[in-house]
Amino acid sequence: MGSGTEGVTSGGLCTSPACIHVASYILNSIATNYTEIDPCTNFAEYTCGNWASWNEIPPGQHSTDYFSSTEDQIYSTIRQILDRGYPTGSDARWVSVNLTKDQTKADKEIFSQLQQAYGACLNETVESGQGLQTLLDFVGTVVDAFPTNLGPGDKTEALFKAVGDTLTIFETYGIATTQRILQQPNNIDPNETIILIQVPHGGNTLPEDEKVAETYSKLAAELLSAIHPANVTIKEAASLLGGVFQLQSKIAELADASGQEELKKFPKNPLYPSSTPRTSLDKFQKEFPEFNFQHVIERLAPSGYKPSKITTPDSKYFYNLTQVISNTPADVLQAYFVWTAISALSPYAESNVTAAWNTFARAQKGDLGDNRVPNWRKCVGFLDTGAEWISETGAAIYYGPSGLPWILSRFFLDGNYSPKAKDLTTRIAKYLKEAFLERLESHDWLSSEVKRVASDKVHAMADKIGYPTDPNSVDPIALKNYYAQARLTSTHIDNVLSLAKLAVAKKWAALGKPWERGQYQISSLVVGAMQDRQLNAMVIPAGIQQFPIYDVDFPSYLLYGGMGGIVGHEITHGFDNFGKHYDASGNMSEWWDERSLANFNSKITCFVDQYDKFSVTGPDGKQVHVNGEMTLDENIADAGGVSASFRAWQNWEKEEGKAMSLPGLDDFTHEQLFFIKWGHNFCRNYPAGLDAAKMATDTHSPKDARIMLPLENSAEFKKAFNCPSKKPVCELW
Repeated sequence: MGSGTEGVTSGGLCTSPACIHVASYILNSIATNYTEIDPCTNFAEYTCGNWASWNEIPPGQHSTDYFSSTEDQIYSTIRQILDRGYPTGSDARWVSVNLTKDQTKADKEIFSQLQQAYGACLNETVESGQGLQTLLDFVGTVVDAFPTNLGPGDKTEALFKAVGDTLTIFETYGIATTQRILQQPNNIDPNETIILIQVPHGGNTLPEDEKVAETYSKLAAELLSAIHPANVTIKEAASLLGGVFQLQSKIAELADASGQEELKKFPKNPLYPSSTPRTSLDKFQKEFPEFNFQHVIERLAPSGYKPSKITTPDSKYFYNLTQVISNTPADVLQAYFVWTAISALSPYAESNVTAAWNTFARAQKGDLGDNRVPNWRKCVGFLDTGAEWISETGAAIYYGPSGLPWILSRFFLDGNYSPKAKDLTTRIAKYLKEAFLERLESHDWLSSEVKRVASDKVHAMADKIGYPTDPNSVDPIALKNYYAQARLTSTHIDNVLSLAKLAVAKKWAALGKPWERGQYQISSLVVGAMQDRQLNAMVIPAGIQQFPIYDVDFPSYLLYGGMGGIVGHEITHGFDNFGKHYDASGNMSEWWDERSLANFNSKITCFVDQYDKFSVTGPDGKQVHVNGEMTLDENIADAGGVSASFRAWQNWEKEEGKAMSLPGLDDFTHEQLFFIKWGHNFCRNYPAGLDAAKMATDTHSPKDARIMLPLENSAEFKKAFNCPSKKPVCELW
C-alpha cells in the first residue's frame, strides 16, 4: 500500500483494521441517497449528508463538527488516562519505555501534579466554597491598589500611580481591562520579542435582551454587594454597576471603532501590520499618562529592559478613552476594576455567594440543566487550555495555553501518537511543499524574481509537527523545569491563577530576546493547525493527527485528502493576502514587483466576488451573504490547499505505488474518495441559523461554502466527478 499499510490485504483490497474503520466512517457520513445527488452542484450534501445524524451535539455545546468531535474523543481519552493512574505495564508506550531513571522520577512527579490539578478542579463545588476566600483576597488587592480616597498631596500623581498599580495586577494574570499588554515577535525582525499594547474586543457588556439584562443587573448587584470590601448595600452596588455598565459599553464602542479602523488597513496598506503605529514608551507615557503603562512595564518586564519601540493601536482609542475615564467618578472606576476581577474569577470560586451568578452566566452559554458540560470535561479542558479569560479570547495566541498542556500532552502522546505518525506527516509536508513549488513554477502571471523569493520561502518554511521542543513534551525533566514556578494546591482557583501567572511571566521574560521558535502557541492536543507568518512556520499538532482525520495506515488518497489538505491549507496561508507580505525569514518586506502584484490583486478579486455571492439562511429565514473580503485569506488557503494536496498525492503514487481500495466503496474511484475525505473536514451538526450567526465575526466561510467553492476552483475535482464545466471559476495558487 502506498502509505506503508501493514494490515492484512487481499486482491487489491485493504482489510486492515484502519481501512475497515475508515471505510465504515465514510459510508456512515456520506448522504444515504448520494446516487440521487449531483456532486458537481451540491458536494456538501453529497459528502456530509448523513454525518449529523450520528454525531449528536454534546451537552453544553451549541454545535459539533468534524474537528470538535475529534477533540471530544481526545478529552475522553485523557480522562481515562487520569483515572487509570501513572502508566505501567501495557499502558506504558513509546515515551514511557524510553525514559532514563532520572526521567522516570521526574515523570512520576509531573503526573502527580497533573492529577492534583485535575482533582482540585473536580472537587470545586458550591458546598466546598474553597475558592471564595481567594476571590475575596484578589478583590481586596484591587481595592487597595485603587482607593477611592487618594489621600493628601498631588491627586493627579496619586491617580496615575493607582491606575499603574491596578493595571499591573491584571496584566500579571493576563486579565484584560481597558487594554492588554502583550508580547510578540517583531514584525520587522522576528529575532526580537517586543511589546504590543492591544485593544480588547468582546469584553463584558449588558445583554441586549431586556429581561436577561434585568436579571444580569440584579444578580451582579447582589454579588458585588457580597464581595466588595466596602460592604456596599445591594442598592449601592446597583448604582455603582450602572456606571460600570456604561463605562464597559463605551469601552466596547471605542474598541469596536478601533477595530474597524484596523480592518480598513488590511486591503489598503501593503505593509500592514508592520505599519501599525510604533512609538517609544516615553512618548506614549507622556501622551497618555493616565494609564501609566511605563509603571506597568517596569514592574513586569525583565530588570533593565528598555523597549526601543512598542506597537500600539490607533491613538484615537486611548485619546477618547482618556476623555471617558476623566469624566468617570473614582468609585465607579474602582467598581469597574472590582467587577472585572469578579467576572474573571467567579467561575472558579464556586460557593453559596457566587452560585446564583455562576449559574446564570453558564446558562447564557447554554450550559445548564441536562445540557451542562460534564465537570470532568471542563477540568480536562482547563488542564489543556487554562484560564478562560485567556483561552476564550484573542490573547491565547500570544500567551499560549495557560494550563498544564505540555504535561498533559506527554501522557496523551504516549499511547495516541508515535514517531511513525510524526515521520509520515513530515513526509506529507515535504510532498506538499514540492507540489506547491511545481504549481508555483507553472504560474506565468508571476515574475521570475517573485517566483524565486516565493520558492525560498517555501524551502525555509519550518514544519512544527506533533509537539513542541520548548518545552520538549516527551522529556519529563524539561517539563518539570518548565513548570517549576507553578504553585499547585488543592484549591482550583489558586491553580488557575498560578498557571495563568506563569504563562504570562514567561512571555514577559522573553522581551528583548529572539522569539523561541521551538514553542507552540497552541496546545499539542488542538484539533487544528496554524501558519505563523512571522516565523514562517506551520504548526500541525498531534491533536489533528487522530482518527478520523488521520491514521498512518490510511491509503494515500485518504492521507492526502485529509491531512494533506490541512497541510496544504497552512502552506498556502504563507502566500495569501496577508502572508504575501512576509519573506522567508518572517520579516515584513515588499518583494512583489508591480506586474505580479497587479495580477495577484486581480485574481483575489475573483475569490471575493465568488464568495460574496454565496449565502446561507439566517434565523429569520432571510439569506445572509458571505463577506468575501473578510474571509479572503481562509478562502485562498482552502483552494490552494486542496489543489496542492491533489498534486502531492499524484506525485506520491508515482514514487510509492498505487494505494489499495477500501471495502464497501466500490462506487467511488480513488480520486473521488480523495475529495470526499477532503470534504469531511467540514462536516458539521449545526442548529438552524448558526452558520449565519457566525458569519458576522468568523473569518472562515460557512462549512458548505468551504466544501463547495474551493472545488468549483478545482479542475481535478471536476474531472473526477465528470462535471459539465471543466474550467475553474477562480485560480491563484
